[in-house]
Amino acid sequence: MDKWINQLKNGFNQVKATFFEQRDGAAISPFKAILGIVILTGVFVLMLPLIMLIFMVQMGLILVGMVAVLFMGTRKQTGLWPREEKLVNPEPEPAETDQQAEHDQKKHP
Repeated sequence: MDKWINQLKNGFNQVKATFFEQRDGAAISPFKAILGIVILTGVFVLMLPLIMLIFMVQMGLILVGMVAVLFMGTRKQTGLWPREEKLVNPEPEPAETDQQAEHDQKKHP
């Protein structure tokens, strides 16, 4: 029975040494671990609203752009643009003849 109690004590001492003492830089103190978790959680909680705000602004800009393009398209179709110029060419250029096409084909094989 004493042997088992000694083994249990030795095991407990080893666990305690592992967690509360740094051996060869392998273990870290619980205080440092808890402090690191608290700092990382705080940074994440502080950054989350900023990230959400950035995404909301981005979505708002996209929606405003989509509405603006839609509005421009409807205005253009109804012809409500102020001082709209008619872009009509009264004298269309003559179509390319077969001779010109053959000449271009010989120039650029």
